[in-house]
Order: sequence, then structure tokens, then C-alpha cells
Amino acid sequence: MTRKPSTVAVLLMAGLLSGVPANALQDGDGGSGAPQETFVGSGTDIPLMPGLEEDVATRVQFDKAEGRILETRLYGQVGLDEVRTFYRDALLQLGWDSGDAAPGKLEFSREGERLVLEFAVRAGEVEVRVFLRPAQ
Repeated sequence: MTRKPSTVAVLLMAGLLSGVPANALQDGDGGSGAPQETFVGSGTDIPLMPGLEEDVATRVQFDKAEGRILETRLYGQVGLDEVRTFYRDALLQLGWDSGDAAPGKLEFSREGERLVLEFAVRAGEVEVRVFLRPAQ
């Protein structure tokens, strides 16, 4: 059985992957003095890639007895290949098992949860749709 990483481990991993010092992530300011979200959604351990922003108006999130549910949209002016590589590497290091890697999406599973990331480029901007659900 795979354990979920601790918050400290997640912060350290996000810092290593983004080049931001872990203590800056723990302070929540990314070293800039301004508050910065470093994770997707509220209370998840899915890192927010530097250069992407979450459209919080699109976020649907809640916990059920069967597991967490999250749907949200990320966007930014970064390279699509860079985004795919960041999430593939980061999520594998955070204990997610890789599933299908179909064109335009990545799929992962961990401890009874399924995470799907769908990618698109719209008007020169990368869009990532995030779907976290209990595995069925």
C-alpha cells in the first residue's frame, strides 16, 4: 500500500521541481513577499506548476466518504511539452502511478484515486483541465 506524502515532503518536492526554496513555499510567498498558491485546489498535494495559474472560478471541490473530488482549470503562457513533463515527473515523484498517456492527456492513480490532466492550447495559452475522482 502506498502512503500519501507528508505536507513537508510535498513542499520540498514542489520546491525542487520549481527551483523555489522549500522554506519560501512553506511561507506561501514563493520568496517574492506576495502570497502564492503552490498547489492546485484547496488542501490538495497536486503542485501548481510555476507559470500556471488556477482559474478558481472554475473550481469544484469537495470530500466524500468515497474520496476527494476536484475539477479545475489551470492556464498560462508556458510550453505544452514543459507542462506535460512537469506534471508527469512531479506526480510520479509524489507517489502517483502513471496510467494511459493519450495525446492531450495524462492519467494517474494512487490510493483509490484517479487523476486525469487534459491539455489544450487556446489563443497561445496552455490550458490544463484537472479531474480528481475516487477510482471506480
